[in-house]
Parts: sequence; C-alpha cells; structure tokens
Amino acid sequence: LAAFCQWALARPEPTIVVAGHSLWFQYFFREYLPAGCAHDATQFKIANGGVVACDLCRGEFGGKPVLAVRPESIRAVHKGFDLKKKKKVA
Repeated sequence: LAAFCQWALARPEPTIVVAGHSLWFQYFFREYLPAGCAHDATQFKIANGGVVACDLCRGEFGGKPVLAVRPESIRAVHKGFDLKKKKKVA
C-alpha cells in the first residue's frame, strides 16, 4: 500500500486512474482514512464494475510525514460501494 501511495504521489499527472480488486481498495481506505472514520469505504467493497474517486494527500502530523485520504473526497463515479451486508450461513 505504501509503495503504491509513493508511486501515485510521484506521478506528474494531476489525476490517475487505478484498477484493481475491490478488497484491496477496502484495505487501502482502512489504512489511509483517519482513525475511527466510519466511511462506507472501510466497511463495504466497491461494487463489481464500480468506480470510486478520492484524493490522496501528503502532509505532516506531529512533525512526521503522513499520507491520508480525506473522507469528504471519496465519491462514487459509477455504482460506488456494494452496501448489502453479507448474510451469514447458518
């Protein structure tokens, strides 16, 4: 995840498009959204064929460099998150 973030932030383009597995993106959001953030991105996977946009930011916290996704920057472009909870099999 960290290597991807460094790569993305080093790109000269103002916008990049990344494709991948929905569970990878769920882990990504869990790691880079602020601690305790209850955004759908941390609880649900992106829908099959879905497109979600966000801003990855570089900053400092307590004098240390940090990478983060601002929760308000996450937006569904197409389909968004699969908000259905999985049913437990008895």
